[in-house]
Amino acid sequence: MLDTGKISLQKEIMVIGKGLMDAFLTNEDIEDFLQQAFTKWDMTGQKVLVIVPDSTRILPMPLFFRLIHEGLAGKAKSIDYLISSGTYAPMSSEDINKHFGITPRQLAEGIYRDVNIFTHQWNLPENYATLGTISEDETDSLTSGMLKAELPVRLNRKVLNYDMIIVLSPVSPHELAGFSGGNKYFFSGTGSPEVMNYISWLGALHMRRDILGVRDTSVRRIIDRAASFIPASKLYICPVVREYGVSGLFIGEHDEAWTKAVELSLRVHIVYSDKRYSKVIAVLPKSYPDLWVGVKGLQKVEQIVKDDGELIIYAPHVRGLSFAHGMLMEKIGYHVRDFFLKKWDYYKGYPLMVLAHSTLLKPDGTYQEGKEHPRINATLATGIHPLVCKKINLNYYNPLEINPRNPIGEQNEDMLVVRNAGEILYRFRDN
Repeated sequence: MLDTGKISLQKEIMVIGKGLMDAFLTNEDIEDFLQQAFTKWDMTGQKVLVIVPDSTRILPMPLFFRLIHEGLAGKAKSIDYLISSGTYAPMSSEDINKHFGITPRQLAEGIYRDVNIFTHQWNLPENYATLGTISEDETDSLTSGMLKAELPVRLNRKVLNYDMIIVLSPVSPHELAGFSGGNKYFFSGTGSPEVMNYISWLGALHMRRDILGVRDTSVRRIIDRAASFIPASKLYICPVVREYGVSGLFIGEHDEAWTKAVELSLRVHIVYSDKRYSKVIAVLPKSYPDLWVGVKGLQKVEQIVKDDGELIIYAPHVRGLSFAHGMLMEKIGYHVRDFFLKKWDYYKGYPLMVLAHSTLLKPDGTYQEGKEHPRINATLATGIHPLVCKKINLNYYNPLEINPRNPIGEQNEDMLVVRNAGEILYRFRDN
């Protein structure tokens, strides 16, 4: 058991909470930690905005919503919520109520009538406010020369209307930032396209093994610097969630709470393998609605695929490339990073977040003499048409020919099936 609660108490309760390696927190544990936090960080009379994940993230959101409301109602002047959705598909009113656990009876009784729940709409320029600028020299320093460019810090202007911002952000390994959570819920979760483009492309410039599941990255340094421009007070609630429960919860200032959550995530979200496999089948959860989100399934397991091996994304429910960027993705396709670097004059006008996403299904490959050499072969066994797969430079496999309970005939020691792919990071032990 990893218990950081006692350690943190020695620092005037800078971090409230604890983490468990071999068990899960109870609902009572979570309630107790939140009550302690709302006593220490008194929000009486303040306008509070709670930034939360959308339904693509694993989190007992109804529990946290209820406990936060109970902890602040009658004290805070107002309690509103902003769904940090980045460029993901917006949630319907029905989906939002389900996500927050708001029942028809509660709606009829008006229990949450004073609570506003907003969805971040990334494509509306009027939604953004500029807080400042990170200079070329500073981005050059923060990224160790990897991406030198002036960066306007722009995010959803709703953030500026509150005294206290609570960031409820699950922490786990992330393919472009190292780890999710914390300030990433501002940038890129509620950030402008300019910020998302910069951060995404910076992440894509790294080799995946050098950034995925790594705490200190150039992307994280940019994200944290951008968040320093936000004038409101901030409190971070950082759960570490696994499929069957909450392994840990850390509440406090960003550096302390997020770092404690990362330390636990390193222990519970990463599985080390002593071997690589010629074929890996990544079975995506239903919460990944399109390939834009579904790339997490490939990214989290590709390190244990042999060179020139095959990674099959099995997701019959996935029928589109991206809610926001599907047409561009169909035009550009999926390529190794060096393909874009060597054709930069042509591709530099495209949104960098789209180019970054393109590289995620062709990780760690090369482009030489006009030909791409991806380290692994990505195959889609999804609802995406085979002609589209060919057009976007990916292989196709009929999902009807795969039985996820007994995939592609008899299993053998050179094939691995990963269920709920995208939640756990698999690493080859020699990495």
